[in-house]
Amino acid sequence: MNLPDYFDSQAQAAAMLKLSIYDVRSAKTAGCAAFHGGRIGTKEFQTWLKENRPDLEDEVPRVSARVDWENKACRREMLFCLLEYLELALDEKQMSVEQFCAIGDKTISLVIKLGRVWGARINESGYRDNWRSIKQYHREETTSSA
Repeated sequence: MNLPDYFDSQAQAAAMLKLSIYDVRSAKTAGCAAFHGGRIGTKEFQTWLKENRPDLEDEVPRVSARVDWENKACRREMLFCLLEYLELALDEKQMSVEQFCAIGDKTISLVIKLGRVWGARINESGYRDNWRSIKQYHREETTSSA
């Protein structure tokens, strides 16, 4: 698979490298120099992962979030995990790209509404933009491999 020189978002990096969004976020927190504003240098990031997180290569795919209903950050994590679950189902070939896109299109608006009700303070436009980016990537991957 051809990867871009830069990922436009953490969600795109996670999807294209088949990582958990939390692994991407923890790399940024740990000081990975691949992060440039909102973008992530692909080769820099992959090098950093090999040197600092070799455990990710053998990790079994999973989706998890802390459960603390009083903590708004945990609620936000839960919402992100829902979308990550859909990506994992696609990666594990439990659904087609068409199903993934159809379910995701319906789910993203519900995630945003739930975020409002929960007071999770999610970045609604960021969720929509990340979803569009992920959906576009999977559609392009399907057409390039056909």
